[in-house]
Order: sequence, then C-alpha cells, then structure tokens
Amino acid sequence: MGELGVRPRKLLLLRHLAIRYDLCYISRMSVKEQVLQAINRLPDDIDYRDVTDEIAFLAAVREAERDIEDGRLVSNEQMKTRIAEWTKN
Repeated sequence: MGELGVRPRKLLLLRHLAIRYDLCYISRMSVKEQVLQAINRLPDDIDYRDVTDEIAFLAAVREAERDIEDGRLVSNEQMKTRIAEWTKN
C-alpha cells in the first residue's frame, strides 16, 4: 500500500473495468445484480476459481472507487517514481 493508502493494482483494475463494463450503469446496480451479470457474461465451461476471480475483481473495483471518492489518489508521476524504485532491484 502506498503513502496515500491506494494500492496501484486497484487503479489498474478500475481502468480495466471501465473498458469492460459501463461504469455508470454498474454504479446503480446492487451487488447481487452485478455478480449475477458478471457470472452470466462468463463462458459455460468455467470453474469455481473463475467465478471467485470475477467476484474478487468486482470487489476490488468498488474498493478503488471508494478510494477515489475519498481522495486517496496517486498521481502518474508518483506512480512512475514508485515503479522505478520497485524495478531497480
């Protein structure tokens, strides 16, 4: 977790969600509706792990949305600096 309490992975997941789903529509849906819709989008030959991964993804996106709403953000420059520090080893 970063200095502002934001996990970089959550922001990447949110970006992925924006591409994958209609965020405005999802924000008006209940958790149950979101999960059912996500399961219905998955292929028929999935296993339990695929379902849990999809639900975990939706939960991570909601957590990222809360971080954004609460102002816990990391700028692109801050993130570039962090990534450079992580990858220099």
